[in-house]
This record gives sequence, structure tokens and C-alpha cells, in this order.
Amino acid sequence: MTQISTPCRLLAAALLMVCATERGSAEPPRTTTKETVMTDSDDLLMTGSFDRSPPPEVAPVVRDGKRYVQRIGSHDDSIGQSGGLLDIIDDATGKPIATIKVYDNTRSPDLEGDVQDIFFVSMAFDATGRLIITDEVGRRFAVDVDKRASVQLP
Repeated sequence: MTQISTPCRLLAAALLMVCATERGSAEPPRTTTKETVMTDSDDLLMTGSFDRSPPPEVAPVVRDGKRYVQRIGSHDDSIGQSGGLLDIIDDATGKPIATIKVYDNTRSPDLEGDVQDIFFVSMAFDATGRLIITDEVGRRFAVDVDKRASVQLP
């Protein structure tokens, strides 16, 4: 089965919601981890899964006794979001030092949470000491790990 990109899945889910609303359906379309087949009144056939594939495996980066790792699968109440988060951990003790919001990961309450997640695909320090992070949609961010701030790169 061909994998569908996250933006395409989000667009398909939004279109299905609009179609359901226009037909007067009280329920939003169901999402499932199994393959589904759905038809609308025009006999348009859609197949596939609306759950996302597992996040890419991005190894933690260790520098100056600190381990930098993407946070996956938990919400940070102090930051107010899930996803787009970088944890800094003392590499010797394993104790958390800080969490940095690399990018906004706003979720729509009308869509399943996991299909809205956007994960890191790479992390590496550049020559100036910034941690460069690329996400699944191709955006790049420079994280100043000392100031604990992130800026999107052009």
C-alpha cells in the first residue's frame, strides 16, 4: 500500500468533513488504523488509512554532557502542546534539564491527534553550535541550546 503524506491525510480528512456536513451527516468520518473504503454520493472511492505512520527514528545528539532528544508521545503542560518539543537531559545522570519548543504544533479538536503530529527527521549541530532540526514537512529550525530559543530558517 502506498503511504500518504501527513499534509495529504489532513486535506483528505478536512474534505471528508466538508462532504459529511453538506450531506447533513451528524457524524464526522471515522478514522481507523485498518484500511477503509468510503464512498460519497458521487461514487468517489477512497481507500487507505488516515492514521499516520510511526515517527522517523532520529537518534539523540550528545554534546558537552547534554543529550538532546525529541519528545514523542507526551504533552507539556507548561508549553501547552504535544510535538515540536526538544528535551535537554543531563547525559551522565539522565535528569531532565529543560524542554524547548522548536515549533508550534497546534491541533484541531475536530481531527484525530496523531494524524496532526509533525516530527523531526534530522538533528545535528552546525559549526556555530546551533542545533539544526528539520521536520517532516521540510521546515528547518536553528535552536540556540544555551538561550533555549528556536528560529525557523529560510
